[in-house]
Amino acid sequence: MTSELRKKDGNIIDVDKNIYEKMQKFISRTEEILLLCQDLADTKLIQCKYKDLKYDIRLEARFWDKTTNNKVSNLVEAFFVPTIQETSAFGFEAPTNSNIKEIQRSLFEAEYKLTKYKSKQEWFEYR
Repeated sequence: MTSELRKKDGNIIDVDKNIYEKMQKFISRTEEILLLCQDLADTKLIQCKYKDLKYDIRLEARFWDKTTNNKVSNLVEAFFVPTIQETSAFGFEAPTNSNIKEIQRSLFEAEYKLTKYKSKQEWFEYR
């Protein structure tokens, strides 16, 4: 299965590259919020960033839940989809209005889920 996809305008998208970039952003955003928690930054800022990340990962999981019947690359099927679905289901259990400690605990779980099938280093190797 090729990792390239031809758009309507004729341009070719490297799907695997796109997947790696998404994972890099999700991992980086998770780490950024964890640093804010350690620095005891403004609670509202942490809650807002946590809410946005939680929403983006849930949206991604829903998208792939509806499209996984299509032929996709091995990277998507074996690594990305399970990672996103597990992170969405188990990584963001704290409500968005939780205190910093609960959000931090939830983010640690999300970080673990994001790197469960491929390490952080492996996700960041593809550039």
